[in-house]
Amino acid sequence: MKRAVLLLAGLGLSSLLLADPPYQAPFGTTPDWQSAIDYTAGVLAFADVDNDGDLDLAVGTYGGGYPPKSMHNVIFFNHQGVFEMSPTWTSQDETFTPDGIWADFNADGYQDLLAVNGGPEAFPSSIHYGSAEGLGKTAGWVSQTRVSSIFAAVGDVNNDGLLDFFTSNLSYNPQVTGVPGLGYVSENGILPTRYNWRSGYAIQGLGTTLADLDQDGLQPAEVTFPLSGKRSVFPLPPNTHRIVRVLVDGTAMHFLHVPENPWFAVPELRDHEGSTLTLQYLKSTDLDLVALEMNGKALIHLNDNGKIPAYPSFTLGEKHSNKMVRFIDIDNDGDLDMFIGGKTSPMRVHYTTNGTLDPLPFWYSKDPSAGMEDAVFGDVDNDGDLDLLTAHFTSKLGNYRLYVNRGGRLETEPEWILPYAGQSSTCVALADVNLDGRLDLAVGYGNGPIRLFLNRP
Repeated sequence: MKRAVLLLAGLGLSSLLLADPPYQAPFGTTPDWQSAIDYTAGVLAFADVDNDGDLDLAVGTYGGGYPPKSMHNVIFFNHQGVFEMSPTWTSQDETFTPDGIWADFNADGYQDLLAVNGGPEAFPSSIHYGSAEGLGKTAGWVSQTRVSSIFAAVGDVNNDGLLDFFTSNLSYNPQVTGVPGLGYVSENGILPTRYNWRSGYAIQGLGTTLADLDQDGLQPAEVTFPLSGKRSVFPLPPNTHRIVRVLVDGTAMHFLHVPENPWFAVPELRDHEGSTLTLQYLKSTDLDLVALEMNGKALIHLNDNGKIPAYPSFTLGEKHSNKMVRFIDIDNDGDLDMFIGGKTSPMRVHYTTNGTLDPLPFWYSKDPSAGMEDAVFGDVDNDGDLDLLTAHFTSKLGNYRLYVNRGGRLETEPEWILPYAGQSSTCVALADVNLDGRLDLAVGYGNGPIRLFLNRP
């Protein structure tokens, strides 16, 4: 891009074209930390597991590789910005975990870990419950349904104060062309171990999410947190549609949040002992469900008075090779836009205006997706817009890519890439691990160490 700069020189006026300075990527290509051993990582998920005020990292694994890797999920604890090299928490059960979500399922104030399990052996999904003693190494909840799940969406769809979840499932049997989506909706204060919701269709599912798409259930809400010690990370209330403001004793504070994560961080908290933090947010009382077909469209189930219908209210998008669906406000207009990743198709964004999704994509990535495995949105350059980071299984262009958001519009080509290093990329996550006010990058591989790249502008 060029910009014209007018220069006054003596009595004359001259113009000079200057090139904008090159984009200063916040991440380097040499990791600042990596795990001591290799994993086959299916998912990375940050949360303050031990309630010490910083964000720890859970890794969902799926075994395989050469030599064979562990199928136990692990957590690397963060000690004031420094991660341990070897995990001190390891699940007792072996699983195949392509997705994992932190949430407080039993509403006791502690974060629980939902392991979304599946694989060729159809490991059942499970929940490890948190407590004052820490996260249980043995699952406290195990699904009675063995199905190959690959993604899950968590939220309170019936507004009973407890979290529900829905899974996107697929079949590894070439003779089975599809699997229904399944839901576990709390009843009488209990999360059932057998699904009590089932889609009326069977697909090869490769994505699901919950969001108030038509914005018919938004309500202003707030919650307060007493401040003590050096706490800078706080749990996000269920069904948060959008954070409006974070205040400390009435003063607005800068905060960090990664969409679809159960936490927000206020790195600037210093010497606020005895103060009160107030989170003002929009809460949704009407979450809708989106399911994504691997070689099809997005299927939208609009919430009907606390119930998700078995069949979609409408479908959206074109038939592409899809993987992953997310709803985030890309253009900063207050509406949630739809991002769809692609396995062999370009990534796409459908904009939303006044609660109505555009049936046609407004944005395509220019480069082929080349096996996109994971994606995360976050404001990595602190300019107020959500940028996009993606993981690609194998790609000559680069395994990890950063697409910068400028003024509410994503660039179609990446501004930063992490070159292919002989390891297949599988997952990506963002969090401010050292609480310096900038989001850092964690990456996982199909046969390699977990790596962390600090944000250094």
